[in-house]
Amino acid sequence: MELLKIENNKGLFLRNNSYISVKEIEREDLLDILDKIYEDDSFIVAKIPKEDIDTINDLAEKIIFENVYSKIFDYYNNKSNLRSEIDGLFKDFEQKYSEDLND
Repeated sequence: MELLKIENNKGLFLRNNSYISVKEIEREDLLDILDKIYEDDSFIVAKIPKEDIDTINDLAEKIIFENVYSKIFDYYNNKSNLRSEIDGLFKDFEQKYSEDLND
């Protein structure tokens, strides 16, 4: 399922299984999108060409969409690296604290 898309010259994002304008995006929505990307491989962030973004009629909506999309797309493409880093940190913490408990 796409998390961000352009439809009828509007920039939209997925909230509670419905698409709404990115002008209504809130902090919690961004965190939810990042969580969905990290936890569930069925959510995708498809490559959207600049020409398609330029079709968004509302200038504020276009600016918001472009900025949110670029950050989310980068996060989506680096998900495996992020998972590896987090797993590595947890292993380091687990080793450190298990050694401390054994002392």
